[in-house]
Order: sequence, then C-alpha cells, then structure tokens
Amino acid sequence: MENEIKTTESEAETKVQIAFSFSNLGIWRKIYLALNWIGCVFMVIIFVSMPFTDYPESTPAQPMVVFVIAILVFAYTFWLHKAMVTRNLTQLLILTIIQVVPLFNPISALIMFLVRNTSKKEREANGMS
Repeated sequence: MENEIKTTESEAETKVQIAFSFSNLGIWRKIYLALNWIGCVFMVIIFVSMPFTDYPESTPAQPMVVFVIAILVFAYTFWLHKAMVTRNLTQLLILTIIQVVPLFNPISALIMFLVRNTSKKEREANGMS
C-alpha cells in the first residue's frame, strides 16, 4: 500500500483562472465597445474624406491634420478595446481620466468608471488583484 496517492483538500480546491477575452465580457461592455468601433469607423471615414472635398477654406496643411486626427481616433478606440478585454485596471483608470479632462465627456467617464469597477470585481473573483 506504499503506492497510494494521497490528495489533500487544498489540492482539490485549486482555483481555475479564467482567461479574459472578448467572448466573456458581458453584453453591456460588448455593446459599448461595438458602439465605440462604429463611431470610430464613422469618424475616420469622415476625416479621411474631408481633404478630398471642395472646401474653399482648405489649406495644404489641412489633409495632414485630418489624417493625424483620424489616426488618433483609431488609436484611442483600439486602446479602449484592449484595456476592456484584458481588464487592465490602470489603463481603464487612465482612459476614465482622459474622458474627463481633455474630452469633457462625463457620461462616458461614468461608463468607464463602472466598467473599471466591474473588471476589478472580475479580477478579484478570479484570484487576481
């Protein structure tokens, strides 16, 4: 009987960590991300098409400024998506502050704050801090 495998209760009670991904986000966060991506695509299309329209006040520097704004909008949306999917609390806090200070968007900041709290609870339930 020397070959018996003894298991303790602590081994049987090991927690299984959930891999965070878009598929286990929850419906409201998925809707929020989808609306952000739709808005991003809409704004990028408008910004990219602006230099090709016939505006009398257009200047040679305008196309470059418009393309830079379009790139910034896309980069911000990608950053938001990445932070929400990975549940990175620091990045979500920074995005919340960005919504308040330079963008003056308190409603979106409130949504981001609620997303951060939900992500924090998920991380704590998963054994991460």
